[in-house]
Amino acid sequence: MSKKSDLAAKLLEKVELPHPLPEAPEGCTILEAGMYAVLLRDMPPARAKAALEALRKAYPDYNETRVAQAQEIAEVIAPKGKGVARLDKYKPAARLVQAYLKEVFQKSHGLDFEFVNEDPNAGMKTLSQMDFIGTALAGYLLWLMDPTGTPATPGLVRTLDRLGLMTRTSSMRKAREALDKVVPDKERLAYAYGFGVVADRWCGKKPICWECPLLDACSTGKKIHKDWKVQQERLEKQRAKEDARQAILEKKEAARRKRDEEREAKRLEAEAKKAEREAQRLALIAKKVAEREAAAAKKAAEKKKADEAKKKAAAQKKAAPKKAAPKKVAKKAAAKKPAAKKPAAKKVVKKAAKKVAKKTTTKKAATTKKPAKKKTAKKATRRR
Repeated sequence: MSKKSDLAAKLLEKVELPHPLPEAPEGCTILEAGMYAVLLRDMPPARAKAALEALRKAYPDYNETRVAQAQEIAEVIAPKGKGVARLDKYKPAARLVQAYLKEVFQKSHGLDFEFVNEDPNAGMKTLSQMDFIGTALAGYLLWLMDPTGTPATPGLVRTLDRLGLMTRTSSMRKAREALDKVVPDKERLAYAYGFGVVADRWCGKKPICWECPLLDACSTGKKIHKDWKVQQERLEKQRAKEDARQAILEKKEAARRKRDEEREAKRLEAEAKKAEREAQRLALIAKKVAEREAAAAKKAAEKKKADEAKKKAAAQKKAAPKKAAPKKVAKKAAAKKPAAKKPAAKKVVKKAAKKVAKKTTTKKAATTKKPAKKKTAKKATRRR
């Protein structure tokens, strides 16, 4: 064995497979073998074989399986029993079968792998482009189609080139020839499947070398890891700056919120005091109105009482017999007596004096008016 073969064997020992190498049941097609390998992702080999046999019987045409619901497929692959709860365990496996059949149909426009036999180089590339199938399962299917050579896919070649086990090439035929020289016949499937798992999990187009178990033996991985660490340190500094900036913003925001809360508290306090003053004012008004109403009611009651007392007194007075008071009787009797006649001489004298005075006044008025008439007459003669 060459040094590369020894190195590959040591590296494969570090790779932990998700499940043992698939061993397809006898008499199954390439499509069914791939379906069996997909079922191994979610269940043990014995259960996967039973599920595949159940799918064979339930779906003579796998196109019906492709378009079926996951619930329906789960009922087929689940063990017989009662209750719907038992199907929940097998729904993930049913979805895996659906995804596998859909991807094969979309890439090949059918449900078979005849396109690989028609053009092996193009077929290998097409098969490697099936993301759900992946590099490991693609290598397994290629090995089933032709176990005389080591399966080669672009993903496998990329991983082996990074590990220094081969030189990268775009021709899958040349890659297969190079691998056949260093890989023992009995190790071809293990080689393709094991490094295919590495390609699928850690060594993709965007590798995550810092998680890969083969990092120590991969020069490319070490460089990528170093660059990744530098990038992480840069990102860490950026995160620290961003955290500091965010802390400042949060502090400012907290201060702003505090100011707003204080302002709001003051506003609420002012409104509360205003409401309290208004309540006191209304209470005072209500008190005055109540006092006024009470006084009015008291006055009305007193007036009513006085009126009732007057009515009662009037009723008692009306009901009692009338008795003339002695003083009033004497006054009435005195008023009825005729008054003593005064002598009429004085009256006569007064009347005579008034008449004399009247006559004298009329004579004086006549004497004063006559000269004025003479003057007016003279004036009139002059004008003529």
